[in-house]
Amino acid sequence: MNCATHFKVKRALSLAVCAAITACNARVAPSPRTIATSTAGAAAPARADVLERDATSPASPAAPGCRALLALLRDRDGSITTVAADRSPPVVAACAALEREAQQALSALRRRARGVELSELGAFGRCESAGRGAWFIAPVRTQAEYVRRYTDRTERAWEVHVDWRVDYVDAAGQRHAGAVVLETYHTDPSDAHASIVLQNDGDGDGVGEIIVGLRSTNFEGGDHFGAVQVAWVNGSAVRDPRVAGIEVNDPVDPDADGRVDFVQRSRVVSRSMTADGLREEYGPATLAHRLSDGTFSRDDAVAQAFALSQCFDEGERLSLSGGSDRTVLRAACDRMLGLTGAALTASFAQLEADGSSLPSQDALDLLAQEPPPVPLIRCRP
Repeated sequence: MNCATHFKVKRALSLAVCAAITACNARVAPSPRTIATSTAGAAAPARADVLERDATSPASPAAPGCRALLALLRDRDGSITTVAADRSPPVVAACAALEREAQQALSALRRRARGVELSELGAFGRCESAGRGAWFIAPVRTQAEYVRRYTDRTERAWEVHVDWRVDYVDAAGQRHAGAVVLETYHTDPSDAHASIVLQNDGDGDGVGEIIVGLRSTNFEGGDHFGAVQVAWVNGSAVRDPRVAGIEVNDPVDPDADGRVDFVQRSRVVSRSMTADGLREEYGPATLAHRLSDGTFSRDDAVAQAFALSQCFDEGERLSLSGGSDRTVLRAACDRMLGLTGAALTASFAQLEADGSSLPSQDALDLLAQEPPPVPLIRCRP
């Protein structure tokens, strides 16, 4: 079933929908390898008994020093190895034929929707490096309509949609239709553009996984970016089950071990409406750190160091006592550096008494939890 959803101009966009699109087309996948999860507890309101225990149980003297943790970060350009293109005759010939076929299908769309530059929407219609074989971004459905512009109903403009699929061309030149279908489009005033984020052979099987990103813009819903990792798993090109539950939008390697890690948005977020619209304030981003066996950890020493590194601004420690901006980040950093939940609650009470705006109650509850809602045991400054 093709479950690619055509977004209408009036609807605010969300890349979570894109994730759902890829998931509902996936074939039956093998059982994913274990993914280590954070030891931090699930979100829950801070209870009085927890805060009381927290107030009388300071950080252990055996906790690691912050400097020792930060020393684990050795960011180095080029530590992530990308895969090369397969130049073997069967793959080259197959890619040339597939690209000619795709361009013929797209040429009619170009002739009809003049003024719309399809190349800006994505890399569909061409092969991408996979180490052994190649990934082929195949257009599977195109549509163009001359419609009234949403922002000016007296004028008309072209609305273009291209559904595309991530196929795999094996070393013998055989094409395998993939299970991941995404959509790019140009409307007025909304767009969705695809890009290739990274190709990396994380499992060492010779076929590099490919991360494909999709950025969508909408004047009602803002700017959104999300990505999916596609892999050749048990003879199928599928959404990679080994990164289930992990955002793959931002691949990094902060410890320069050559393995790809992924930045994760903080689950501590405060949302409020201001005169300028919705305001979002996040705690420190966290890290899904890939271990040598291919699994991921959210709370090992490297993950701890990654979160902690955001608590210093040009060497100066961020703290609630040092400023009124980035309140959620400052509070999370205070917790990492030993402030108890009870003491944090008292600090917020003082800020409120001084007339400062506080984060949302949900964010306050998370920040006061024991343990802190970040992948860190407390370290000693």
